[in-house]
Amino acid sequence: MCNNCFDKGYKNFETQTEFENFDILLTQKLGKGQLKYIKDDGVYLKFGYSIYQCSECRTNWWLSIPDIAWRGFFLEEKNAKKLLDELGLEKRSRKIGCLLLFLFVVCVTIYLIVK
Repeated sequence: MCNNCFDKGYKNFETQTEFENFDILLTQKLGKGQLKYIKDDGVYLKFGYSIYQCSECRTNWWLSIPDIAWRGFFLEEKNAKKLLDELGLEKRSRKIGCLLLFLFVVCVTIYLIVK
């Protein structure tokens, strides 16, 4: 990390006020050109995370905005991937996809038998 980066990450935002204060700091850094938004279509980002990159040291920071019970996070890329792997979110989505495919095959099979 460098002087442009954040001095710490957030494994979660404890309160809405904490997130709002962080958001002000993020907006200021974006306005000054210290950070820039990165568009990436990777595996983890299908969940809607935003990536910001430091203009000086090129550190990637991942942001997940808090939403009701989900408290979000703002972490360096390696720590964000580690957290998501610990939570099993990517594996869970793969299981849901397999389940939906299986249900589709069963429905088509039943349809063909009944027809």
